[in-house]
Amino acid sequence: MVKLLEPELAPILNGSVSSEEAIEASRQHLEQDNPNPRWCIPWAYVLWQQGDYSGAYALAARYHTLLQDDGDFLLLFGMIARQVSKRRDEAEAAFQAAIRLQPDRHDAYYNLGNLYFAEERFEEAAREYRRSLDRYPDGSLSWLNLGLAARALDQLELSRSALQRCLQLDPRSIRAWCNYGITCHQLERFDQAIEAYYQALSLDQDHGPSLVNLAQSLNASNRHPEAVGYLQAASSLTLQEDCGDALFNLALTRLLLGEYELGWELYECRFKTRQHDSYTRVPKGEWIQSPERLRQLAADQAEILVWSEQGLGDAIQFGRYLHLLQAMGLRPVLATRPVLVRLFQEWLQPSVPVIDDNHVDITTEMRPHTAMLSLPHLFGTTRHTVPASMPCLHPPGPPPETLLVPPPPGGLAIGLVWASNPDNKMMYRRKSLPLPELLESLLPALREDLLELHCLQVGEDADALQPYADHPNIVDWNGRLGDFADTAHVVRQLDLVISVDTGVAHLAGSLGVQTWLMLHYDADFRWMRNCETSPWYPGMRLFRQKAYGDWSTIVQPLMDELGRIYGLDLLALQ
Repeated sequence: MVKLLEPELAPILNGSVSSEEAIEASRQHLEQDNPNPRWCIPWAYVLWQQGDYSGAYALAARYHTLLQDDGDFLLLFGMIARQVSKRRDEAEAAFQAAIRLQPDRHDAYYNLGNLYFAEERFEEAAREYRRSLDRYPDGSLSWLNLGLAARALDQLELSRSALQRCLQLDPRSIRAWCNYGITCHQLERFDQAIEAYYQALSLDQDHGPSLVNLAQSLNASNRHPEAVGYLQAASSLTLQEDCGDALFNLALTRLLLGEYELGWELYECRFKTRQHDSYTRVPKGEWIQSPERLRQLAADQAEILVWSEQGLGDAIQFGRYLHLLQAMGLRPVLATRPVLVRLFQEWLQPSVPVIDDNHVDITTEMRPHTAMLSLPHLFGTTRHTVPASMPCLHPPGPPPETLLVPPPPGGLAIGLVWASNPDNKMMYRRKSLPLPELLESLLPALREDLLELHCLQVGEDADALQPYADHPNIVDWNGRLGDFADTAHVVRQLDLVISVDTGVAHLAGSLGVQTWLMLHYDADFRWMRNCETSPWYPGMRLFRQKAYGDWSTIVQPLMDELGRIYGLDLLALQ
């Protein structure tokens, strides 16, 4: 709030008097004959500070008509209305009215920016923060929130510079140090991120978000034992809501290190984290969460529902546990994504009933149930007991004519996938390979009929193939594959699949087709670290980036390995 015009009101807003005294002074003035309606401001302001937003709104609304030309009131009314359900339009109108009255009022632009930010209207929020800073360049909170909005817009360099300016103005801002670290991490400047988190922790050693994010950057820097220590510290802060993800990140780190028994147990906390808050498909029936309860149900040969809660590749990878459930005497029913239904219906042998998870009425579904990625915990899976007998998917019969792969003219028929799911922006950027970086190296072998390339990429990323579309030894399957069952028919006819970390890699591995997996530097926990093979897919070869974003450190050894098959230096072909 800015300084009020009446000198006698200033002590109420600058903290010189207590909240009780402020409210009493306001009450006395407003009960006089012909009171100055501006005396509602300190009373409403105190209620707003105390979090009594409905009370503050009820009070301020009584004087709204009388104070339509008062910038102080309009600003406060907007701040209050923003916190009250279904009043955001009134809040926006109040901020805009305050700006019309006083166009140089930086705090009105700042609060309007906060309103837009809360609604994830990040471009509009950034615009208002800039307007606020044009009028008051030393507004550290405006720089901070501009940094957050810019990061949400994937404008990472702007985010970094805005947060740097905030820290110049307020070097003791823990929130700014932590968010500066997050932005540096996303820019893959991990040393700077780590230093930023150290700065935040020097101001508050128990700052949960900094502990968790520091561990993330240490993991990204291949410093996993250090990460474990910080995650253990964060997970002990049970009273801090911001540490809800600490145990989950500790679970991922344990799994990354191959400590499966403890890792899978900790991984069960994922449903208590923010990133799983949006998952609302949990059925109403009994949730099986212990190995003991699973064994009790097996003794009764019970029917249980297994549901997919994560990505397509996860469902394919962990679908192998359905047969273990059958072996126990249970009768599993799988609820999964529509694009996977036919794959599991037709390719799992022995068969398991499969339903589209959109058809599960969670309000009436009373069968005992569990999440698919909870099965490793329920079975006590260790690195040495991973169910890895491949293939675990089997064709229901010969492929349809439209999905036949003719024998290649010369050497190998190779499948290729170069991009992951674009819905996860950050992981998409890290996991996805720019197609020319690999394809240009393969072109000489293609010209010599040494291989035929079957491009299995679907969606917009398949457009990257256009410059090569006329090559006689390149087959584009985009638009011809209806679901993963169709893709399975094609993949099973190939000699080799080369893929980034996405669902097709899991499909190829589950079909027992030789698979070369191209992993970004900070790869998913299931691929562990510093190994070239996977306990989940014995026929899979892992090729890892040696540095963040450097796909050349994968392309060179991959081409060398491919050349060994032919006894040729493929990169030397012209």
